[in-house]
Amino acid sequence: MWTIFVISLIFDSILALLWFWEGFKVRSNMAGKYKRRFGMVLAVIIGALVLQPINMLWACVVAGLPAGVGVLFIVGMLLSAMLHKGPWH
Repeated sequence: MWTIFVISLIFDSILALLWFWEGFKVRSNMAGKYKRRFGMVLAVIIGALVLQPINMLWACVVAGLPAGVGVLFIVGMLLSAMLHKGPWH
């Protein structure tokens, strides 16, 4: 259970770091959305850490949902990049 919790928090931290960079460092018209997503992932990380001593199962669920969605998104992007035939076909 601890391993799943730690791996989920690592993935959530990577997502938060990427959205922090896009929201606060890079100037774009999507900065507001990235700031909001950063805040939500940060709230999830803090909530999971607060919930961990009380109920470890729910802490794993809270930390694992955004991590799972992020991993599915990354796998989907990899598949679409691998299967894209390009404009030359």
